[in-house]
Amino acid sequence: MGYGARISFGCNIGALFSGVASMSLHGWVFMVFIFVGAFIGSKLLVKYFM
Repeated sequence: MGYGARISFGCNIGALFSGVASMSLHGWVFMVFIFVGAFIGSKLLVKYFM
């Protein structure tokens, strides 16, 4: 996460925490899609690499 934050000119984790803490819509949408992406990614990982 640290390397990705350095090359992307921003931090995804900071966007998540500051958005959710300020009750902003983008923070909640970002959190939902992070979990959806992690779920899909873990299923693909198990199916193709384990």
